[in-house]
Order: sequence, then structure tokens, then C-alpha cells
Amino acid sequence: MRDKEIDRPISWLKENFPKQRKSPKTDLSFEEFSREKWTISCPKERKMKKRILDIVLVGALVSGLCAVGGGIALAQTEVLWWISSGAFLLAFQDYVKPQYEAAHPDVKLILETPATGGVEFSRALLSRIQTGDPPDLVSTNSSSDPWLWSLENWFLDVTDVMEERGWGEKMAPGYDAAAVRGRMYFVPYLATGTPYLIYNKDVFDENGLTEPNTLEEFYHVVDVVKSQGYEALAVGNRDGWPAEHIWSVLGMRSMLWERYKTLWSSWRPEVPPTVKVTDPDVLFVYELMKEWVERGVFSKGMMAMNSNEGRGIFETEKAVMFSAHQLHVQRLADANLPFEFDIARFPTVNRDIPKRLMYEHASWQIVPYESELQEIAFDIIDFILSEEVQINMCRITGYLPAVILSPEGYQELIELVDWRTGKVLKWVELMAPLGLTPEMTVSAALTSGLMTDMRKALSSMLMGEMSPLETARTTQGSLDKTREQMIRLLKDKGISF
Repeated sequence: MRDKEIDRPISWLKENFPKQRKSPKTDLSFEEFSREKWTISCPKERKMKKRILDIVLVGALVSGLCAVGGGIALAQTEVLWWISSGAFLLAFQDYVKPQYEAAHPDVKLILETPATGGVEFSRALLSRIQTGDPPDLVSTNSSSDPWLWSLENWFLDVTDVMEERGWGEKMAPGYDAAAVRGRMYFVPYLATGTPYLIYNKDVFDENGLTEPNTLEEFYHVVDVVKSQGYEALAVGNRDGWPAEHIWSVLGMRSMLWERYKTLWSSWRPEVPPTVKVTDPDVLFVYELMKEWVERGVFSKGMMAMNSNEGRGIFETEKAVMFSAHQLHVQRLADANLPFEFDIARFPTVNRDIPKRLMYEHASWQIVPYESELQEIAFDIIDFILSEEVQINMCRITGYLPAVILSPEGYQELIELVDWRTGKVLKWVELMAPLGLTPEMTVSAALTSGLMTDMRKALSSMLMGEMSPLETARTTQGSLDKTREQMIRLLKDKGISF
């Protein structure tokens, strides 16, 4: 083992500085903390030596076999692939790995999920990168940390590779919203869509209800089902993101597109903060969420339940509607429910704003800068972006393709979903990144630090601890502070915006 001094990276600071209560230096300012050096242990080129050893051993084996007239063993290159989500790990392990290895027998994919998503995965990846022994390929559905890390030159700039290999031509419009100073460090491969309403069709039919297209129609549905003893909308918000997803889609239904898009990018230093959370059109979304609480739209105890427990209220027919993304649809389809369910978009709030689709964020393939196997990593991404793999990844995970499918591919996708559920699930038609029009805008790359700053304050508002205005001010203050700290630290590194 050898010791190596490393600067604390911006992303690690952003996530961990307020949480390092056990550190003897918690009295340091953010800037002082950022300039502190720390010592870590770094293994001596472990992977390269291991691969060389593999080749030497195989070579010796080949020599021995040849000496006795035996066959020839094939040397394999091990590719370490880190994956941030258990749902994606299943798809990669059961489908991508065997398919890719069959086509490339000289490559062995080692799939690992050191931590599932969020901060813990970021910390594990950060630690591995700093040891000088990064994974060869990383799949993640977070981009606020990776965006910052790309400024540290920890991830490979793949802008030219995307052009050479034609990846950009395959992508749904908007993928380049994740560019850092005009350069791409992340390759989207699947897209998480905005939430939508899953509803108990049997209860709707029994009460003469139809899918609500306007806010007034939605409130009518809520009033009717509550009068029948049901809860209206099942939500488990203990982790904060389900309510934030609802907030985002209501904002999409009520705000002008350019303002909405700018808001979700406002945490990034290179984006002028022309839209603030306290602006009237953004504040309106908080007020609307508060109105939903007062009208009893949300299920009781939502703050004490996680998303799966919220789905359980819908599955047991205690609630008539459920707000969820695609993965929950797949789980419901496999649950053999005693009732028929269907899917609708959230209602229009502003009649001048058409129902549109926007992916809140993509899931990314990232190649670490110090990866020893970059060309193989590019080949794997090529494979993942092929239409056949995209369709099957969608079938397994419930997430949508990040590429634009051919008409034949789109039909195949519909048939696969039909096979799973016995009908063509409406979410494929609602969410498919095909036939794009000005009324259906897709941004397969929008994601932001706004989510992290928003969730705690929004949850406090839903529990009655803050007013909508206080919630907006708190969120904007947190964003302003984060942005100022990031700009100051970037200037220290000679990067200005």
C-alpha cells in the first residue's frame, strides 16, 4: 500500500460537509474545509497486475495444454462495471452480461453494486476513484455529483466519442442538457419519466368516473372516491422524492417550458439564475400542493411510508389512485391484482400549457478518466444503445429507452409490454420518445441539485410546518448558498463562468 494526498473534491464537500459532525474540525468554514488535505490508502495498480497475471497464467496453461496436445484457453479481460441501482443490476446481470459476453468471449464483465443509489453510491465511487483504482465503467442515475466531478477531470470527456460513434444521433432530443461547459461526460442509456396517475379502473367504472384531464375533473374524482370510503391518491413520501416528483409534474403542467427548464438547471454555475423558486409561477406550484393537502388528496400517513408502502395502499384497494414512475407499473403488472388498473397523465393545471412529457433525468454511462479499458467501455456503451438492447432493458426495468426507436422497434416494445400485462399498457404510448411534437417535449437529461434542496423543505410544508412562501424561500436560500459555494471553489481552481 502507498499513501497519496488528494484534494477533497467539490461534490464530496457539497454532500458531506454539513454531515461530518464527528470530525474534529467541524468549526472550519466550508472554504477552509475544502482546502484541507487528507491522506488515503491507495493500492498499487491492483487491476493491471491482476490482468497481467491472468494472461501469464493463461499463457502457461496454453503452453502446458499444447505440450500434451490439448486445446487452447482464451485469455479474458475483466471489466469492472459499477451500477448504482438494483433494478439496473438485474437487467445488466441477467440480460446484458450474457449477451455481451457471448458476442465478446475475450471479455468478462464484473458487475458490482457497492451501494444502491444516492449519496452512499457517490461516496463509494468517490473513494474508489481517489485510490487510483476506479471501475472501468459506471452506470448511475444521479448527475449532480458526477457533474461536479467532471470538473475535477475524474470522468472522461466523451463529446468526440459520441460524434464518432453516432451516439448523439440516436438520442431523444434534450440529452445535451447535461453538457458541462459545452462538453459531454455522461451518455444517457435509459430515461426515468415524469410520474403519472395509476388508477383502479374498476372503482372508476363503478362510479361513472373517467380519466381527469383538468384540475377540476381531478378534484371531482377525489371527492367521489372519498365519499365512497376510499383514500384518493396513495403516496409514500418518507424518502422525499415522491412528493418532489409530483411537484415537478405540476410545475410542468403550469409553467412555461423555458422557465421550467431554466429552474431545474438553476443550481449549475454556468446557468444564469433568471428563474427563482420564489417567483410567482413557481410559488404557485407550492400553493397548489398545499391545496391538495387541505382537500385530502394525499393518503393519510404519507410521510411515514416509503414508496413501496404507498403502492401497498393502492394494491390493497384502500386508495383509488397511485402516483408512480415506470418501475412501479411493472411491479403492479406482476402482482396479480384483484382489480384492473390503468394509467393516465396528471391533469392540466394551466389550460394554456399542453400536456407534455419531460424526463426528469436520464440514467448514465460514465467512463472514469483513469479507466484502463476505455475502448472496451465504449464498445459496451455501443452495445447498450442498440435498439434491441434498449427494448429489452425497458422490458426488464420499466424505464424508457434514451434513444429514438424505429417504428418497428416501437411496435416491438408495445408487444413486449402487452405480453407482460395482457394489454397494451398506456404508459408506453404516453411516455414513448417517438412522434415528438411541440406539445410533447422530451429532455432526456434534465436533472439537478434542486431536488436535494427541495425535498426536505417540501416535506416540511406537507406536514404543516412551513407555508408555501416559507418553503420557497428556504429552498431558494439553500440553492443560492450552494451555487455561491460552488462558484467560489471553482474560481479557486481557475474555472470561471
